[in-house]
Amino acid sequence: MQQFLPKVCDACDLTQPCDKATHFWAFRLPQALGYLRELPCEPSASSLLGRDNVYLPVTHVGGPRRGPTDSGGLWFYYTPGCSDLLWAMGRTLLTRNRVHAAVVAEQRLARAQGRATAMSDREAVGRLARFIERRYPNWAPLGRARNAYVGKNATIELVLAEAARGLYGTCQAGDPFDSDGSLRPCSCTGNVASRLVRSRRALALTSLAGDKAFSLHSEPLLVQLPIDTVTFYQQPQGGGSPLWTTEIWDLRGSPALSRHLENATAHPEVVARSRWAWSGTHGDVSRTSACEPTSSWHTCLSCKGSQLEPHCNATVHWYARRERGGRG
Repeated sequence: MQQFLPKVCDACDLTQPCDKATHFWAFRLPQALGYLRELPCEPSASSLLGRDNVYLPVTHVGGPRRGPTDSGGLWFYYTPGCSDLLWAMGRTLLTRNRVHAAVVAEQRLARAQGRATAMSDREAVGRLARFIERRYPNWAPLGRARNAYVGKNATIELVLAEAARGLYGTCQAGDPFDSDGSLRPCSCTGNVASRLVRSRRALALTSLAGDKAFSLHSEPLLVQLPIDTVTFYQQPQGGGSPLWTTEIWDLRGSPALSRHLENATAHPEVVARSRWAWSGTHGDVSRTSACEPTSSWHTCLSCKGSQLEPHCNATVHWYARRERGGRG
């Protein structure tokens, strides 16, 4: 197997071993890649996040075994510095996390269906609350969030609004909505992730914001819109972890595709969305080349001869040695 050095997901192309004090291994990240703990709270003005028709560096590991499809798209981590596989973002939507995306999905669909007046954040949160109450009457993340931070008698609307306006940063006390029904977003500036994630508020809401319930709510709405991808800039890892990554969903799926990559190899339109940034840069398509998929494409997307390829190969071997099951 090829020898390679660990790489970190940063704005720079670093090749030093990852320090656990500053980096972590995110769920389904390829082997020997580390994600920064100390992340900027908001995208910079020069960031390509949220811009239409750009190529962004991404990666994600699917399961080692093929399984039934349960979603109509693909998802990735945004990983500048540790991925030279670029993904065509198409028309994109930038949100804070899955809860915020669910709120925006309600608003965008209402507008697309010809609603005369704009739907307020408050009304959209209310519609999301009704969905949760119908589908998940005994939703465990809601109870944990109430007990840990919001209050045992808090309405589901209040809990969802708290998550939608941001998990990290300084969040104004009191009503999370302004008088016009707009969410009052948390103020989050600078590279202060390691301090912010220790807050009681962030720890209480992270499991809720990482729950799959929001995928089941949002996807049927978003696929009706002229949107190709959704980016969650501050998406927590879920399961109680206070750490966050930037996550990207691709909604251009079909019933034959799975978000977990197992069936991606058979679909040339998926391959066509990727480019190999041979120059080590991203955003400039003229400095890239077509991607020839590796044999492990269905588990970990990478191009033959790329810097990401040995990390993906190592991940496949890691699964084989440990016989790890499951899907990403």
